[in-house]
Amino acid sequence: MPHYSAKTSSLLLTAALLTGCASTTGIGPAKDQASSANPTSSKTDIESDPSEANSTEDEANYPKQVLSKELLFGFLLADVAAQRGDKPLAANTWLELARLTKDPRAARRALELAYSAGKLDNALVAAQLWRQLEPQKLPPRQMLLNLQARSGRLQDAEAELSQWLIDRPMDAPGIFLQTHTLWPAQADKQAVLQLTQRLTKPYPQLPEAAMANALAANNAGEIEMALAAADQAVQLRPDWETAILYRAAVTETKSPEDAITYLRAASLRLPKSRDIKSGLARELAEGKHYDKARQAYAELSTAYPNEVEFPIGEALAAIQMRNYASAEAALNRALKLGVRKPDALRYYLGIVAEEQFKLTTARDHYALVGDGELGIQAATRLARIEAKLGNKAGALAALHRLPNDSEDDQIARLQLEGQLWRELKDLTQARTTLDKGLQTFPDNTDFLYDRSLILEQLGELDAAERDLRRYLSLKPDNPLGLNALGYTLANRTQRFDEAESLLRQALAKEPDNPVILDSMGWLELRRGNIEQAVGWLKQAYQGLPDPEIAAHYGEALWRHGQHGEARKIWAEGSKLDPSHEVLLETIQRLNAK
Repeated sequence: MPHYSAKTSSLLLTAALLTGCASTTGIGPAKDQASSANPTSSKTDIESDPSEANSTEDEANYPKQVLSKELLFGFLLADVAAQRGDKPLAANTWLELARLTKDPRAARRALELAYSAGKLDNALVAAQLWRQLEPQKLPPRQMLLNLQARSGRLQDAEAELSQWLIDRPMDAPGIFLQTHTLWPAQADKQAVLQLTQRLTKPYPQLPEAAMANALAANNAGEIEMALAAADQAVQLRPDWETAILYRAAVTETKSPEDAITYLRAASLRLPKSRDIKSGLARELAEGKHYDKARQAYAELSTAYPNEVEFPIGEALAAIQMRNYASAEAALNRALKLGVRKPDALRYYLGIVAEEQFKLTTARDHYALVGDGELGIQAATRLARIEAKLGNKAGALAALHRLPNDSEDDQIARLQLEGQLWRELKDLTQARTTLDKGLQTFPDNTDFLYDRSLILEQLGELDAAERDLRRYLSLKPDNPLGLNALGYTLANRTQRFDEAESLLRQALAKEPDNPVILDSMGWLELRRGNIEQAVGWLKQAYQGLPDPEIAAHYGEALWRHGQHGEARKIWAEGSKLDPSHEVLLETIQRLNAK
């Protein structure tokens, strides 16, 4: 061997590894990725990254030859080119070396360099040579197939897959389960479907073949075909949870209720399947069957007490139901189990406490949330809570935790600052903040909406109405703006017909929105239509047990002569927020203590 100085020692590795004289050491250890002979548990990997190619080294089978000056020059040129960043030259040189030496390691090196340089055609040539030099090995076959698929050579990929299935029939299950991962996003999905159907045709009794057809059909938008193929996979293997869950997922795209029915039947048939029960719970939650979802997650939590995902699912469903006691208990169970990132649980615990008007508890939870996007949301809520508690310094400190770099950041901070001053009862400062925001961002609808609320409280009704009409000119038919203007007119003027027109437009957009229902009830109460008011406000309160809605609903009941029921509703509202101004004012005005 030639003697190398320290400066060229990095080149020694390449020359020593790829020459057949004196040493035949390979590039590195790897494992042959042969699949299990058991077709029900095959893990054959057909989709790999060529830049991570590896091959089992078999020293006795690699070619041995004299290290000629021509070969040595080639090794040095290839390595120097690679070190200088000229990967195409390095890849081409390694490819020529592979052709000269018939050494598969050189072909593999050429493939790695060409791929990392983004030269897929060159990488494909190198992969073909590697495949020829090591026809019995899986890594070169995997790399060649992968590159054929990525470069859109569907016919070549199909031929390679067909040959693989002939050579290694025990790999068929793993191949079929992974075939759909090969194709690039721009591939002709109908052509891929037809290719998959041709490959799977000789395997009518193999559930993985049916599953491959289901995947390809769904990707091609052939939903009915996908459902039929998924059903076939389940028929061939009735306890195959993966196929059952996939069939449910495809069904969900057509009918969420049908997906729930399917999973419920599957759960009854396979009562010990945790994954199917979990899938059913998720579908129930996504279908807004929150009570049933909470029950399903609670049962899973009992059956699998160490699995943290189930109490979290139970808590989120309970939050949607406003069952905050159950949500809090489930979140605390999840925290005790331990999660890698507990900030989300602390954030939701804060929401649960805040919704119950346990402001100091909510503050403590939000304060524990770390940085990141969730930290920004927690800091925003924390600032509002500090303001509600009258803690000006704490509110402003939380405000200053928020980012202020982008335009969106600046808008969010200004809007929050205006809300904080409003909570701190400094309406003048709130207006000043929002005036400043609108000077910089004159078409910002959030600033217009928030300023209208401040102006209404300051008694500047004309200005408040101008802001809301400007808001609606920028966001026509927006239910939030329609409701705000309708409520303002109903509450502060006698323009009841105009208010009703606006509120009915809002209800047409969101017929079940408790806030809009409350506005309609308050309008009817202002008109003196007590029975109609009770109906609207009862519906609003059932949808959202809020202290202000409780104040309105209680007043309607009181004026309807139902004093006992009114006191009951007010008591419920007081439990939510004992210091709520509208509720206290209502009870005092009606002398209903």
